Amino acid sequence: MKILREDQPDNTDDDLLWFKSILPYMKQMPSLNKLHFITQMQEVLLMELSKLNPPQSSAQQPGYYTSL
Repeated sequence: MKILREDQPDNTDDDLLWFKSILPYMKQMPSLNKLHFITQMQEVLLMELSKLNPPQSSAQQPGYYTSL
């Protein structure tokens, strides 16, 4: 039963519906413009997430290296 539910589209997820609503416009963009748009969206997401979680020093963040 779980497998059947995973195959069905989720029409109740507002976030997913929003992404689907902009998809036709993204498909019209040239590759370079699309990359720029995606980068801007990631920056906006990072800013919003940063408001929820105060930044840590770079030495405390996983995945960041201060020296090689």
